[in-house]
Amino acid sequence: MSKENKWCVRCKEEFPVAPESQRLQMGWLFPLKRVPARIKKRIYGDKTSGYLCGNCWFDILDEIDERGE
Repeated sequence: MSKENKWCVRCKEEFPVAPESQRLQMGWLFPLKRVPARIKKRIYGDKTSGYLCGNCWFDILDEIDERGE
């Protein structure tokens, strides 16, 4: 793992960490502190450390939409 890349807590893939001002999008990692609580609970419960990739972010949103949550 390079110094600039981290791992997604959900898919365990390595991506670069997005700049603070960047919007959620595929191919980047975002700190869990930037992820809404309803999404975060699906991944790691109440834990706030770690990163979520944009790919998993959109997968989770699709799962929520399919279930009507």
